[in-house]
Parts: sequence; C-alpha cells; structure tokens
Amino acid sequence: VDAGVGTSVAVAAWRTLAALPDDPAAVADHLRVHGVATAAAVATAREEAAARHSAREDAWAPVAATVAAWLERARQAVAAVPAVKRLKAAEQAVAAVEEELRDERFQPVADQAIALWEQLRLQSNVELRSVALAGTRTRRRVELDVTVDGEEGAALGVVSQGEVNCLALSLFFPRATLPASPFRFVVIDDPVQAMDPARVDGLARVFTDMAEERQVIVFTHDDRLPQALRRLGLAHTLLEVTRRARSVVEVRPATDPVIQYFADARAVARDDSLPDGVASRVVPGFCRSGIEAAAVEVFRRRRIARGEAHADVEAAIAAARGTTALVSLALFDDPDQGGKVLGTINTKWGRTFGDVFQDAKRGTHRGFSGSLDDLVSAAQGLAERIRAL
Repeated sequence: VDAGVGTSVAVAAWRTLAALPDDPAAVADHLRVHGVATAAAVATAREEAAARHSAREDAWAPVAATVAAWLERARQAVAAVPAVKRLKAAEQAVAAVEEELRDERFQPVADQAIALWEQLRLQSNVELRSVALAGTRTRRRVELDVTVDGEEGAALGVVSQGEVNCLALSLFFPRATLPASPFRFVVIDDPVQAMDPARVDGLARVFTDMAEERQVIVFTHDDRLPQALRRLGLAHTLLEVTRRARSVVEVRPATDPVIQYFADARAVARDDSLPDGVASRVVPGFCRSGIEAAAVEVFRRRRIARGEAHADVEAAIAAARGTTALVSLALFDDPDQGGKVLGTINTKWGRTFGDVFQDAKRGTHRGFSGSLDDLVSAAQGLAERIRAL
C-alpha cells in the first residue's frame, strides 16, 4: 500500500529480485545486481516513511494534547451525569417556585387592572376575565383572557381602538402606581383618542381615583375629558397651553365653555378698536352661545345621570334646533316646549332675564343698541341660573 510514501519502486525492485532466473549459473549475478537496487529502493522508502512519520508527529502532537485534555473533561462529565440530572430537577423546582411567586406578586396588579377595566368599559360587551404573565426569559408576555357577549375571543382581535386604549390604561396604572415606585406622578398624553363618551366618563373617574395618591397630568386636545370632569363634579385643574410665535409657550388657567363665552363677550364689548356696529352683533352672539352651552350642560348631566347612552343624549342635543329648543331641553327635558320657555324664565327668575334671553337671540341678527356690559352681566346671570337646575 502506498500510504503517501514512494513504496512502489521498492516493491517493483523486490519483485524483480524475487524473479530468479532458471539458470543456476545466472542466479548469483541476478542477486548481485538486483539485490543492490532493491536495498537502495527500500532504504529510500524507509527514509520517506520516517520523514512522513516525523511530519505527522509534529502536526498531531498539539491535537493529541488537546484531545487528551478534552478526554479528561469528558470523563468528568460522564461521571457527573447523575448530578446534572439532579441539578436540572432542582432548577425546574426553583423555576416553578419563582413562577408561583411571580404570579402571587402580580395578582394584585391583575386584580386592579380588571377593576379599572370595569370602570372604563362602560356600555362595552367586552369582559376582561383575567390578566396573566406567560413565557420565560426574553419571551415573557402578558396574556389577556376576554369574552365578547360571553364568547371566548383574543383580546386585540375583538376590541376597538378606544377599547385598546382603555385596556392599555388598565394595565399601565397598576404598574405605574406600585408602592415601590419612586415616582409620585404619572403623565399621560391624549388618552381619550378614539374613546366614546361613555368611556371618557369612566376615564375621568379613574383619573380622580388615581389622583388621591399620585399627581395625574394629562395632555389632550379633546374637550370631552374636561367636559366629563365638570359634568361629574370631579376636582381638577385645567390649564391651557398655547404655542405662540417663535415657539414661545404660554400656560394659563382655562375656564369652562360657559364662562369663556362671557369672558370673550366682555372683552369684545370693551374693545374700542373695533369698527362701529361689530361689537353690537358679536357680543349678543357670545351671550347666546353661553346660554346655549349652559342649557346643553344641564341636559347632558341630567340624562347621563339617569343612565341613558351618551350617543342618544348627543343625538337629542344635535336634533334640537336653535337657542329656544336647547333651553327647552334644560327646562322641560323636551325640545318641543319652546312656547313655554320665555314665560317660564319670566316666572322663575324675573322679567329681566326674559328680556336678556330675547336680546341675546335677536341681537345676533339685528344688533343690540343698549349697554353691552349690562347685556353680558344679565346673560351670564341667566346662564348661571340655568346651570343650577
């Protein structure tokens, strides 16, 4: 076999040497000639084999040392197999206890999340039955068990965007307000987006509850949250943030729409830079809007307190045409009693307020020739009396 060594020449020489001639007289010459050649070929093959062996020794010696070291560790590993099995069993037992402790610590958070969802899901047919932590290490997640009209369903596959926001807040608040948290405030950006009015009411109550232990700061462009806070009589501080030219930010206390209408009316009435006749038309319009806003506030508060759906209440307000119909809603809970509005105002609060009711309606179209300051004061007085209903 030629194992990388030139043995073929030696083998051929040996075979030639072994092929003795038939003539006995020629055998000696044959052996003398071919014996020397065979010896030389074998010596050459031996030298090549020795060189190849030396090269292999040099190449394999480091590997052999590494294999020997690995072999020792392999023997130790095999010997430790029983201990490894016991360690794995212990690790699984520790993991089970850790999961149990994690679930135990998380349970108050889950219970509070479900309770918050119950406050926020007003008029929703989605029920949150459980909140659980699942997975391990980098694959941990929160699993929500929900039903829709009693039927099983994947949470995010069956809820609206507004309900997703409510679920997010239900999960956020319990974690953000843990006793171990070093922060005594929460900041929330535009949480009422995509929520219907019923959930905005629930959100207002949740914020109020949270504010007993944390300062709650909410940024929103939607007036429904301030409106819900006012209607529900919940304590709050409302600030208006305006970005002026050159990104100068102005922060000032904001008032409710009714008061704001009359503040604007008073500002216009006292603005001497306006052209003649402008204030006499604009001021009555602001007064009328303030009276209408007060009437809508009363009607909305009354109907929703009775448990009526927000959508039905808003539809009734939208269907009421004109100031008289809106005030009729506030006075009689019926938009079709407009014929009684003026007489009721005169009887209930005096003819002065009946006159200002008429002046605010007519002045928008015809202008008002009397004292605008007196008109604003009287109209605001009427609005305050309507709001007190």
